[in-house]
Amino acid sequence: MDNFIITFDNSGLFAHHSSDLYYHNFEQVDNKIVVVNEFIKSKSKTDLYLFFLTYDSIMFEELEFPPHLVEYLNSGIIKLVINRRGEFIEGDDIIEVNRKLNNLGIKVNNIPIISMNIGKKLPNEIGFDSQLVECSWRVPRVVKDINKFYFEDLETHKKEYKFICLNGTITSWRLLVTYEIFNRNLKKKSMMSMVNKCNDSLENMNSQWEYLVDRKLNKNELNYLKKLPILFDKTSKQLNKEIGTINPMLVDEDYILNLKKSYFSLITESDLSPFNVNNSYKITEKTYKAISYHPFIIVGGAGILKYLRKLGFKTFPELFDESYDEIDDNYERIKFILNEVERVCNMNSKKIHNIYVSMISKIEHNGKILKEYNADKIIYGIFKNINNKVEGES
Repeated sequence: MDNFIITFDNSGLFAHHSSDLYYHNFEQVDNKIVVVNEFIKSKSKTDLYLFFLTYDSIMFEELEFPPHLVEYLNSGIIKLVINRRGEFIEGDDIIEVNRKLNNLGIKVNNIPIISMNIGKKLPNEIGFDSQLVECSWRVPRVVKDINKFYFEDLETHKKEYKFICLNGTITSWRLLVTYEIFNRNLKKKSMMSMVNKCNDSLENMNSQWEYLVDRKLNKNELNYLKKLPILFDKTSKQLNKEIGTINPMLVDEDYILNLKKSYFSLITESDLSPFNVNNSYKITEKTYKAISYHPFIIVGGAGILKYLRKLGFKTFPELFDESYDEIDDNYERIKFILNEVERVCNMNSKKIHNIYVSMISKIEHNGKILKEYNADKIIYGIFKNINNKVEGES
């Protein structure tokens, strides 16, 4: 099979990147899947009809399917594909998805599941760098003339801060990093937030942090938790609204201008799984939305810089000791990164500015790599992977 036809895509990603393949046979209205254009199966045996349904729709919405669509899915005439491109997928998730689908009368074995996992996969999992694809689509389009808006006066633009470090969702490493920004007297040199948009309890935050550092928190650390949330430019309510409806990458002109006010981004990724062993790992928009405009140091999985270099992006050893990327222990790696941030923040203004100016060509290079990234090739690769799994079943 090599003719792919999209009958439904309630995330919009695949329909957007492959609009010529999108037949729009069905769409979702509230919780109902309805017919838009009558589905007519062609006589060609090489056509593969795809029905992309998001994981969240299955898990959190009371969906209703027309009976004939259920028949198409159960018979394999239309191939159901679960889309969880923004997260990992676990074995328990697959069990729960199958249970929900069975309740809808959909009884399909070995359903392909799309995730953002770029490491070791589960048997029916199709992982890809979803945030690279999405950011290559969204980020370059935020500003029409980025040279005039951002780069034109970058060499002489006065920096108000040394770095930016924005955090919405609580994780143990984000708590540690943001606490140390205060503890090392770097708060006034930074644009920093720790919003706690999911409203984690004090008890939960305490246990997460203790697990990372393998000890009880001291008085100062506990007092820091009581100060949260710490806001810079957005409240929890604003974050959730923008992610859900307005700006899922949280990239707009204001964000780009905030980057312009500082020398580098301290990025706190959403996962610390190492990139250099045979396991699941991912990279998110937190890295890709900054990469077009800013030098960066990343609290993420060991090997993340090596992965970015393989994609063609340049990193910034002129500013940071990037050997942190080879430290396997998460806590030790984070401490090393924090020491680097403190060292750079304590540079005199002339030195850090001169280093920054010398790296502007690298920043422009990274923006070009993101803008010209062949996302369509990745999307087509997903279709081929689905096809391979379908053929493997027959």
